Amino acid sequence: MNFLKRAVTILCILCMLSAQTLLFASVSAETSAPVIEVASVNAEPDEGKNIEVTISLSNNPGITSMLLTVVFGDGLSLKEVNDSDVLGSTMHNPSLKSPYYLSWANDTATADYTSNGTIATLIFDYTGEKSGKYTTPITVSYDFENFDIMNKDSESVYFDVENGDFSICHHTNVDIVEAVEPTCTESGLTEGKVCKDCKKVLASREKVSALVHKYSTEWTIDKEVSCTEDGSKSRHCIRCDAKIDDVVNRRITKAYPQKQHTEKEEAHPEIFAYGCSFYKIVLLFFIGAFLGDITETIFCRITAGYWMSRSSVVWGDFSIVWGLAIAAVTALLYKYRNRSQQFLFWMGTFLGGAYEYICSVFTEIVFGTVFWDYSDIPFNLGGRINLLYCFFWGFAAVA
Repeated sequence: MNFLKRAVTILCILCMLSAQTLLFASVSAETSAPVIEVASVNAEPDEGKNIEVTISLSNNPGITSMLLTVVFGDGLSLKEVNDSDVLGSTMHNPSLKSPYYLSWANDTATADYTSNGTIATLIFDYTGEKSGKYTTPITVSYDFENFDIMNKDSESVYFDVENGDFSICHHTNVDIVEAVEPTCTESGLTEGKVCKDCKKVLASREKVSALVHKYSTEWTIDKEVSCTEDGSKSRHCIRCDAKIDDVVNRRITKAYPQKQHTEKEEAHPEIFAYGCSFYKIVLLFFIGAFLGDITETIFCRITAGYWMSRSSVVWGDFSIVWGLAIAAVTALLYKYRNRSQQFLFWMGTFLGGAYEYICSVFTEIVFGTVFWDYSDIPFNLGGRINLLYCFFWGFAAVA
């Protein structure tokens, strides 16, 4: 019973609070002061013609006549006035000069005009200087004591006035924000521009990507070689302090000048073992196919206990899978031959694993049988590849 009484009490309190809130909002809306507002305009240099400035009412309590005096600066030329036809008959001043008079008169009206919103639109042209920044107020005034604004009962009606202004900037006084040149390691910024008068950003600073190192083609000797110690040389970036180091082998030719040689002499295109060509790739295919078949045959003999042919062809001991693998990895990784062993290892691991997986899928689809299954080996992927054998591919790439 006590719980029910408390619930009813709380409900009554909430209803009272809601009613008071609604009443306060209604009273506030009814007591808000009437306002005459002149819009402000900020124009760009190419917007100096047909500038529209609106005069509007809000919280209009009801009027039948209104006389407003509009004053504006010498840099503006009033060219047209558009009435919104919300306050009845108009008697606006025909002379389009400052001060300008807006007049609405409805002496025979039997009801007040209570419309809100735009009552007139003034259209100006800017005729001032074409440099710097120009600002002028656009003001509206009326005489309350002289009944410039009245209702149907011939009572003077009070309005607050919120005046506006017109501003145009030609951005002739500009601050230049210097560009920041990019370096090999840090990005830069383009030149920026900011108007000193209105603080508008005329040109934003854009990010410029960092440059790449550009190394000299000439070597710099950092340490001379001797008969017993290696030397060092480097190629320096022409933009920064970065450099590429290299070791110069100890010069045994100091003791034997007739055996002196240079880097140019080490490159002989006519030598078969130098470089990588189509014929060498083909030869590697056959070598890899033969060695791969022999390796698998021995491996099966050791693990299964009997001899098993692992050849992919009818005649000869050749495994096409191994041959293609050796040829492909050589063609793909040859240009990276001077990279670190870690790079070659992981590239070989990835490429070898991908190649073996593709071969497994291909042979199963084409021949309808499974040639290998690594399901019993940890870290396998669908039985087609496993992590351990992928590492073998990585070691092969390094070798």
